[in-house]
Order: sequence, then structure tokens, then C-alpha cells
Amino acid sequence: MITFDVNTALFDLESSLVPMVGQVLPPEEDSAGFVRLWHQIQKDYMLISNSLGQRRVPFHAITRRALDYALSEAGVDLLTAQGA
Repeated sequence: MITFDVNTALFDLESSLVPMVGQVLPPEEDSAGFVRLWHQIQKDYMLISNSLGQRRVPFHAITRRALDYALSEAGVDLLTAQGA
């Protein structure tokens, strides 16, 4: 199986995500660093999923798990940050 990173090969997701992420994260949090961590963990999870030789984990699930990880590392509770 081949993994192709379309997110950085074809799109500049960091530039589009950083401003939106910055609206949710606390002001002291580095939005660009957060997006880079989220994307790196997402790639790591995809590589692991592809390497296990088992049923592939859906991309949306990997993306959510990576986001959960990045939020946890930043100490952010998304529901609280959104005012829910």
C-alpha cells in the first residue's frame, strides 16, 4: 500500500487552518505549531494503520484521533473553548 500526502503535496492546509484554529485555541497557544502537530500525528496514525496489515482505519477517524491528541497536548477542551 502507498500513502500519498495530498495535504501538503497539493494544498497549503496550514495557511488555511491556522487562522480558524487560532479562533478556538487560547491566545497563548501557538496555532501554527498546533496545526503542524495535528498534521504530523495524523500522518503517523495513517502510516501505522497502513502498516498493520489489518483493516484500514478510515481517514476521518484518523483525523479525529489526531485532533484529539493535539487538543490534549495543548490542554484544550474543545467544548469549553467553543463555549458549549
